[in-house]
Amino acid sequence: MGRVIVMAVALTCYAAFFASFVYLVGWVGGFDFMPTHVDKGLQAPMAVAAMINIGLIALFGVQHSVMARPGFKAAWTKVIPAASERSIYCLMTAVMLVLLFAFWHPIDGTLWSVQNETARMAIWVLFWIGWGILFIST
Repeated sequence: MGRVIVMAVALTCYAAFFASFVYLVGWVGGFDFMPTHVDKGLQAPMAVAAMINIGLIALFGVQHSVMARPGFKAAWTKVIPAASERSIYCLMTAVMLVLLFAFWHPIDGTLWSVQNETARMAIWVLFWIGWGILFIST
């Protein structure tokens, strides 16, 4: 595979990952303008929703863990160029996140609520700092 093609694949895969990462910030933050978020999506009875959500999280975790293993990388780079391995990993992560966003089933109820405005602002500051650190690390 030519260097130009490898670079084009890398840029395309990273763009897909970046878009899913940005959506993830809004999804986790539960921003109302988002088409779906952790509290807005498909509906199902609580037990069904919990099973679907656990399955989606497990699917993401398996993809993330298996593709990071040296044995998988060694086998995978016999199918694709080694220079594209990380790009495809990022693309598959984006695909798993899109599946999570599309098929997530919110579960009614409140796990926690902060009424104190100073505490709420501190939590939002930590939220944005955390995402900033994660973004910089990519």
